[in-house]
Amino acid sequence: MKKFLTAVALVIATMPAMAQGKLGHIDMKTLMLALPERAGAEAKMQEVAQGLDARIKAMGAEYDARRAELQGKVATMTETEKEMAAQELQDMEQRIGAANEKAQEDLAKLQDELLKPMVDRANGAVKAVAEEGNYTYIFDSSVGIVLYFDKGDDILNKVKAKLGIQ
Repeated sequence: MKKFLTAVALVIATMPAMAQGKLGHIDMKTLMLALPERAGAEAKMQEVAQGLDARIKAMGAEYDARRAELQGKVATMTETEKEMAAQELQDMEQRIGAANEKAQEDLAKLQDELLKPMVDRANGAVKAVAEEGNYTYIFDSSVGIVLYFDKGDDILNKVKAKLGIQ
C-alpha cells in the first residue's frame, strides 16, 4: 500500500510538468510507406520469397511424383516395402514442412534486416524534429494508441522534410 501511495504521489507531482509539455503526433505507417528505400526492400523481399516458394513447390512436385510412383507399385510390394515407402513419404513431408518453416524464418529475418535501417532513420528524424521543436511527447497515431488528439502538432511533414521526402 505504501508503494501504491508513493506512485500516486509521484504521478500527481509530475502532472503540472506534463501539462506544460508540447505534444506532437505522427502517423509512422504513412512515413514508413513514403520512404524511398521501401520500394527496393519490397522488391528484395519478393525476389527472395519467390525463390523460396519455387524451391518448396519443387519439393512438393517431387513428393507428388514419388507418391504416384509408389502407388503404382503398391500391389506388388511386400509389407516391408510398403512400410518403407510410407516412411519415405512421411520423411519427405517432414522435410517439406521444415523447409517451409525455415523459409518463413528466413523471410522474417530478411524483413528485419531490411526494415531496421529504415526504422532507425525514421526514428532519428522524429527525434531531431522533436528536439528542434521542443516537443515533450510525440505519439504514433498509426497504431491506435492515441484515441483522441485535438491539441498538438502533426509533425509528419516536418519529418518528411528532414528525410528529404516530398
